[in-house]
Amino acid sequence: MNKLSIAAVILVVLLGLTLFKLQSEQQSDTAPVTERVTLPKVAKEAIDAIEVSVPKGESARLEKRGEVWWVVKPVQTEADQAVVDTALNKIAELEVTGTAATKEANHARLEVDDAQAIHVVAQGGGKTLIDFRLGAYRSGNSMIRESGKAPTATVKGSIKYAFERSVRDWRNRAIVKEDSAAFSEATFESPKGTFKFVRDGEEWKQAAGEAPIPEFDAGSARMLIASAANLRAADFPKPELTAEEANLGANAAKVTLLKAGDAGQEMIQIRFGNKEGENYYAMREGRDVLYLVSSFVAERMQPGPDAFKKKAEPPAPPPGEPVPQGMPQGMDQLPPELQRQLQQQMQQQMQQQGGH
Repeated sequence: MNKLSIAAVILVVLLGLTLFKLQSEQQSDTAPVTERVTLPKVAKEAIDAIEVSVPKGESARLEKRGEVWWVVKPVQTEADQAVVDTALNKIAELEVTGTAATKEANHARLEVDDAQAIHVVAQGGGKTLIDFRLGAYRSGNSMIRESGKAPTATVKGSIKYAFERSVRDWRNRAIVKEDSAAFSEATFESPKGTFKFVRDGEEWKQAAGEAPIPEFDAGSARMLIASAANLRAADFPKPELTAEEANLGANAAKVTLLKAGDAGQEMIQIRFGNKEGENYYAMREGRDVLYLVSSFVAERMQPGPDAFKKKAEPPAPPPGEPVPQGMPQGMDQLPPELQRQLQQQMQQQMQQQGGH
């Protein structure tokens, strides 16, 4: 055999070995994986700090102080306790169902690479309890790998929603969260007028000495006061904004709610300042936090006398068409155009039901 033939044989053998190696590596992560990947078991009660980094977003650090969770980076403010609790539950309940891949080459495909994954670190007592990268959701399982390791585990269920949050979503957005039945008095003040109401049993009526509102409807007052008692922010302004710059001084439009407390009568006051885009600045007296409240909500909190009148009945449908059922409670707070759209949809649904 001449030298050329020998070289050709060697080349074929090398190519064959190379193809075999590549196929073996691919099959190792496409064929069923027998290697078992485990994750550290973490007790919910042991966690006192969480760091979450979202791709192309801000990182947030949360810490437990006493029994309350706080956002400590990038701002110092109270966290939404329910949102944090959801994240803690997901960490404590991680259930490995299998192994998705064992090699680093699959990280991007499974979205557990550093560029795509959500990075979660849970700590307790100053020590890291678990540090993982959370990736794609496939076939009822979430892809997770421990940071610094190559294998990717599958864990039961969809858990990404518990961590894929902006800093805003980790923060406590409740401005007021009370049972409106606890309040005995409510006052709305704005350039549109001042309207004061007192509770009379289960209903609200105008306070003594107030100019009578024509066609006053206690139900409309009750709904507006209930909205004030459950006021939630849409977002937060830049941290450097001051109350003065937002026009949230003593002369700002405001809602004042009074209730009986252990130390006597307690006052909750919410002020509304300048408009910023589709929102208004707002603050609760006694708190350092400034909020952004949607225009729809903020403008409802600055009512004129018409807001307390009985709402007109919707127009009757044309002859032959079914009469729509009453709209769900609270729908009368929506803009008139949206109310009309909902009414039309309800009419269409009833027509379809009638035709079957």
